[in-house]
Amino acid sequence: NDSSALNPEKDYFPFTGQPVTGSNFYIKYPEMFAKKWDKASITINWKNTPESIRDLYQGYTIKPNVVVSKNSFSAAKTKSSVVVQDDHFKANAFLLEKEGWTIKGTDIQLYQKTETGYQTNFTIQNSGSVAGTSESIRLTLKQSALQDVYPKLYTLALTSGETNILIPNEPYIPVTENVELNYSASESAYTGRTTLVKNVKALNILDTVATNRSVLAKNVKSLNLDSVAVKPNILVNSVKSAKNKEVTLFYEDAFGQFEKEMAAPSIVPVHEVGGELFICLDAKPSETVSLLIQALEGSENTLADTFEENENIQWDILSKNTWRTLRNDILTNETKRFLESGIVKFKIPKDIDINTTLFEKKGIWIRAKTKRSYDAVCKIQGIYTQAVLATFQNQDNDLTHLDHGLEAGTIAKLITRVPQIKSVSQPYNSFDGKYKESDAAFYRRVSERLRHKNRAITQWDYEQLVLQEFPDVFMVKCLNHTSEKSFMAPGHVTLVVIPNTKNKNAFDSYQPRVSRASLNKIQNYVNGLNSMHVQTHVINPNYQEATVKIEARFHNEFDEAFYSKQLDEDIKKFISPWAFGDSDVVSFNMKLNVNQLINYLEQLYYVDYIDSIQVTVNGEIQTKYLIEVDPKSILVSAKQHEVAIAKQVCI
Repeated sequence: NDSSALNPEKDYFPFTGQPVTGSNFYIKYPEMFAKKWDKASITINWKNTPESIRDLYQGYTIKPNVVVSKNSFSAAKTKSSVVVQDDHFKANAFLLEKEGWTIKGTDIQLYQKTETGYQTNFTIQNSGSVAGTSESIRLTLKQSALQDVYPKLYTLALTSGETNILIPNEPYIPVTENVELNYSASESAYTGRTTLVKNVKALNILDTVATNRSVLAKNVKSLNLDSVAVKPNILVNSVKSAKNKEVTLFYEDAFGQFEKEMAAPSIVPVHEVGGELFICLDAKPSETVSLLIQALEGSENTLADTFEENENIQWDILSKNTWRTLRNDILTNETKRFLESGIVKFKIPKDIDINTTLFEKKGIWIRAKTKRSYDAVCKIQGIYTQAVLATFQNQDNDLTHLDHGLEAGTIAKLITRVPQIKSVSQPYNSFDGKYKESDAAFYRRVSERLRHKNRAITQWDYEQLVLQEFPDVFMVKCLNHTSEKSFMAPGHVTLVVIPNTKNKNAFDSYQPRVSRASLNKIQNYVNGLNSMHVQTHVINPNYQEATVKIEARFHNEFDEAFYSKQLDEDIKKFISPWAFGDSDVVSFNMKLNVNQLINYLEQLYYVDYIDSIQVTVNGEIQTKYLIEVDPKSILVSAKQHEVAIAKQVCI
């Protein structure tokens, strides 16, 4: 105020404790004044205000700065109050710009009635176009608070001797509870200059057109100058953008910040539809990197849109804050669609800039990108750098491992040490091992070949052809007159395949699935051997998940917490024995007999008795004791069953 600087954290007198005509209240907000602000809206909330300003000043019948006597007071007591309405008290608003005060608002009502009291509201428009030229807002009173009239009126009222005289109330001195300031500011980050084509220049009418937009319409039907229309169409020759030095736009992205490019049309980062995988490498430019992408084959979403024939995963590398394609730097790509495991080998370009703000972690960032849904590819088990493919060479070795493969971790070091190689690891089992064909296997293969004659006609033909051609397929079930949606579809043949999961890396042991890439290979192979009138479908089984809800009681000597988990595992073994290596056969015709399950559980050494049991399949409660599924489906165990301890009842 006019006396001193005020602490906005406390209540204060904005126009001092004795406000008079011309008293000032100054508001400064450096953040706003440093910008190119357009409009500021200010609200002052007053504290300890009366119920009514008009009623408070009911006894004020004499104006300030007037000589008052008993006679004039007696004559004025019949007059109405000086303050007729709440809007009696007013103020003017000023803005300090370029060292001069400019009036921005007149006759602002000082006390505006609200539900909770009184407040002052006013708005100031900024006419300046340069940031930092304004410094302060000033609110100037047009009247005093009538505190100079109060002692005179009070004394005259008490000394008048009249009983019906109206004694004036103490005037309200404005006290600020808080001040709210809302403002809008804008700035152009980029400006554009558009050059027109030569047909306009040749007329010597116009050379360039300046605009504050970065992009103009490419065709202007006509240009009117001094009532002369210029035709034909005026075409834009070029658009040149210029960056404003006063403001810089940054994108706040998922992992970091980066400066917006002038060509980018959006104010926020734009991410295309699809999935993206970001990998940070501790490497240097010009180095060659080999990545093993270990996929959980068959884990992709079969309902998601699949890849087109020549569509692959796109690989990019980050230089500064810009993604560059690695198309010409990829040397090997064995997992083009992330539907099967493989090695991706590429060379890091030597001219990339590793200084980026797009990610917090420093390093070489690469990106695998697809326009398909993120779950259209397989889940990833692991990503390993400096991967190589090792092939077994027989040097009178034991060949028993060829049937089931070398377990992960078998290879741990090199026979001949190489100084440049620090260590060697084998994170997953070996694959594609095969014994030399025995005489019995040869005769069986020849016999099958003579029977089906390399043609897919009968159900047996389809099954044997697939098993022979694809060793990774463990079982095939051929359903004739069956499509993906109907079991009565003449001309359609459906093959349901189960992968060989024994000592394999990338399968869900409860619900093993063949990857979509392998399904496509099988379908293409079979379609080349059957009739042109037959449409073949190759699918994974429809796994029906059975969940058991059981209340059981254990013998007293067995810990309930531990054996509750053990009972859960034993239920899984009964329904899906192949997941634990107890059986090599995944049965298509499997039926779950609840009575047999109860008998099996009651025979467990730690189970005393079973109080209740309930089986649900895919969330539906089963009321029959023999649970069956359709020919395309396989009944499997849920990964977690509901085991509870039955309450002990004394008899």
